[in-house]
Amino acid sequence: MKTSETPVSNSHFSWSRILMVARYYRPRLRMQMILYPIVSLAVFGIAAVADSAGWSGTLAASAFSWLSWLVVFAPLAFAAGGSDRRISAVLPVRGVEKCAFLLIYCFAVVPAIVYLPAKIAGYLYFGDPSMGAMVDPGYLRYGFTDMFVDTAQLLGMVSMLAQTATCLWIVVASSSRQALRAVAGVLSLNMVLGMVTALAGIMYVAGNVDAAGQMSKEEFTSGLIGDMQSWMSHIIIPVMAIYAIFALWMACRAVCRKQY
Repeated sequence: MKTSETPVSNSHFSWSRILMVARYYRPRLRMQMILYPIVSLAVFGIAAVADSAGWSGTLAASAFSWLSWLVVFAPLAFAAGGSDRRISAVLPVRGVEKCAFLLIYCFAVVPAIVYLPAKIAGYLYFGDPSMGAMVDPGYLRYGFTDMFVDTAQLLGMVSMLAQTATCLWIVVASSSRQALRAVAGVLSLNMVLGMVTALAGIMYVAGNVDAAGQMSKEEFTSGLIGDMQSWMSHIIIPVMAIYAIFALWMACRAVCRKQY
């Protein structure tokens, strides 16, 4: 006997149904939509005060790194159990449409409401939306080249993408303790990334023990930075990008399997 399918499962992709999903989640997301821009402006205020007071530019710049955690843990808003989870599973939408909403919210809407307020405030305060005035030029004193800084920033973006994808994957795939598991998963990913980065430094030092005595401090530091940049460019960033794509695929797969 052939199983009948619902009209929704037979229908084409619909943006109107995505808007319906957005309306369903709106009460749960309202706090983030209000709080995140406020936190963004508050962090900018801290950075601006640090800059005007003549404190370390690194301190001012690092304040903006705190904003990445808002993006990474944004999927926790979808962590729910009991009746909320059952109602979500029977919404008259296709799994791919629900997945599309989750991706748009977590990877487009949230970064916009987190970073745009600070960018606009930075443009009004510094006349530069990139807020380059807050970047400590002292990194040149330690041998950090512009290319290394650019590579590190790219790694930060890819890492944030991978962490957000991990959080979303665990939230939609877990049946209990979603928030706890998601936080543990993100922290574990950070630990692995830190260990790999540390391994790159250890391998360089171990490989240059004999030559270290004949090298100046600047030459040794420059070599270490060059080696770290190579690791980030050729190994860490590509692997993290591939993992991020895999985590997103697994998250969408979990959503589609649970959407009736």
